[in-house]
Amino acid sequence: MASRLTILEQQACLIQSQLEEGEETQTHVVVRRTPFRLELAVNEESEIDFKNSRLECALMFDLPAPKEVTLADGAPPLSFVARPSADFKSCQVDMRVNMLTTQANGVRFLIEARLQPLFAADELVKVKLEPSADEALVVWSKPIVVVSKQQQVRNRATGKEPHHVRANKRARTEDLLGTLQEILSSQQEHRDELASLYAAVTKQQRSKSSSAGSTLTSSGAALASSGSAPRSILSLSGALNQLLEVYRNEGTQRQQKLARVTSDADVTSRGLMREVGFVLSADFYVCDVDEIKASFPVSLSSDEDEHLLQRATLLSHGQDDIEYDDPRSAWAPEHAVDDY
Repeated sequence: MASRLTILEQQACLIQSQLEEGEETQTHVVVRRTPFRLELAVNEESEIDFKNSRLECALMFDLPAPKEVTLADGAPPLSFVARPSADFKSCQVDMRVNMLTTQANGVRFLIEARLQPLFAADELVKVKLEPSADEALVVWSKPIVVVSKQQQVRNRATGKEPHHVRANKRARTEDLLGTLQEILSSQQEHRDELASLYAAVTKQQRSKSSSAGSTLTSSGAALASSGSAPRSILSLSGALNQLLEVYRNEGTQRQQKLARVTSDADVTSRGLMREVGFVLSADFYVCDVDEIKASFPVSLSSDEDEHLLQRATLLSHGQDDIEYDDPRSAWAPEHAVDDY
């Protein structure tokens, strides 16, 4: 008959029963560093017993794939003292667990008991066997919850605490740092999303402002800003400077072209032009005829010279409401000047 290792008894301060996946299971509650007993035994026919074998016990996490528990300071998480029976078929093991369940984020523990043979069954040969996992006898304890005080055991027994293991009230430093990092990452993602949304809205608003444009007259002469600059950036002084620059570059035909633009304008635009002309002429009441003549790109005839002198004289006296006799005069934009 094959050798088999079993647990005859597993003591605890409190044993609680609960349903897990439709099956009733037991959880053993013990106090940290307080001894509790685990009684092991092998079957009578077994050639392996507690005399010719070495007992090894390890504290494991109760997971689908159990993993051995280790402490950060290197201390053993489990200590035990074994007392074999006279026939070496059973053994009482007093155990102490040095780690709390709350330190493991609520994960329960298991104890793995392993009986590793050291010598051959024939005592006369005394041939030492190499330890092998296949030859060892292994058994697992019931799930264990470790608390720090006896009062917690009494609270569980009277129902003051839930039967399931409480989460760790004192989160470890690495847990807090991990949670903080997750919060910071989430906030950074939100900042990036808001920045992207703001950039898209701003780009859309600028595109609408640029496409709206602004025209000076109904003939389509526009004072357009750059594609990305909003309309409001163009100031009055900037517009005037642009007008003077365009007028300066028109050459000898600039007077006729300006006269055509003003004659084609609507009533509102013509009124604004008169107002602008009046404001601008206020700075030139004291006129120098020679200076005015010099600004013309072509020489003037004697008749045109006379009208120009008449205009300069009237302006110097503050008169701006003038009846023009010469329909060709460039100073009378309301008259036809196509044949000038």
